[in-house]
Amino acid sequence: MSPQQTIEACIAAINANDKDRILSFFDADSVFDNVPMGAVQGPDAIWQVFATIHDKASAVNWEIHRLEQAASGTVYSERSDRYLLDGQWAEFRCAGIHEVGDNGKIRLWRDYFDLQQCLATMKG
Repeated sequence: MSPQQTIEACIAAINANDKDRILSFFDADSVFDNVPMGAVQGPDAIWQVFATIHDKASAVNWEIHRLEQAASGTVYSERSDRYLLDGQWAEFRCAGIHEVGDNGKIRLWRDYFDLQQCLATMKG
């Protein structure tokens, strides 16, 4: 699987809100960095970041606007991340940088988004 295909498959797992499948893309060396919130390392810590919203969402829909793999293997994404919370969709724009190791696991997932916009949309 190419790095881009790995990121596409991970986003599909995120949209299914499937914890086990999501975490299968990460290992102990993986770093997940939600830039406004800080970086964490390893599957347990990564899930703690996802769980803050995924445990509350009745549906997840990350709409990919652009997903491209550079010659270096780095994958860039532009998305609208959407979560159904208490019957209402919360949505915010996000840009990501993703690096996949030779073992097929995500080495780095770094997302840039406006935290205040994210929090405001979740409050309705």
